[in-house]
Amino acid sequence: NRFIEDIKEVLLKVYVVEDAVDALFNLLKDRIGIDRVGLAFIDYSREMIIAEYGVISDNNIKLGPGFEVPFVRTSLYDLIESKKPMINNNLENEFEKRPKSSSLYLLSQEGIKSNLILPLTMGNTAFGFLFLSSRQKDFFTINHLHLAEKIVYEIKGLLNRAYFTKVVFSKITSGFS
Repeated sequence: NRFIEDIKEVLLKVYVVEDAVDALFNLLKDRIGIDRVGLAFIDYSREMIIAEYGVISDNNIKLGPGFEVPFVRTSLYDLIESKKPMINNNLENEFEKRPKSSSLYLLSQEGIKSNLILPLTMGNTAFGFLFLSSRQKDFFTINHLHLAEKIVYEIKGLLNRAYFTKVVFSKITSGFS
C-alpha cells in the first residue's frame, strides 16, 4: 500500500513525538479527512493515562499535553486489557451518558464527534493510545479501522523510538539544570 509506505518514509525522518504526530496528522487529514490526532501514554505505577500530544485542524486543542485521567475513570481501561481498537462514532451520546468525564467534555469543546482509538503495544503490554478523531458523527468505518491498524503496526516502533528519544533528552536537560 503506497499510503503506508508514505507514512513510513515521513516518520523515519523524525525523532520527536510531536513531529511524528504532526506528520501523521497531515498525511491522514489529506487522505481520509480526519480533524484530530492525539497520543496518550499509560503510567502503570500511578494508574493514569496521560495525554502526550494532540493536533487539531484549527489548532484549538483543549485536551492536550499533561491532561491526566485515572484508569478507572475512563473507557480506555477495557482497551488496556483487550488491546483491541475501538470506534466510537457518537461522542455526544457518550458524553450524555458520562457527563462528569473531563476528557469527553474537552473533546466536545473541540467539536469532536467520532473517535477511533488504537492501543499501542509492545509485546503483550499496552503502553499508550493513538486517537484519530472527526468532527463528523458516524465518521469512522471498518475500512478506517483496518487502515489505522496497518498504520499502527508500521509506526509503533517509530512512536516508541520518538518517545524514548524524548525521555532521554528530558533526562539530559534536567541533569544540566
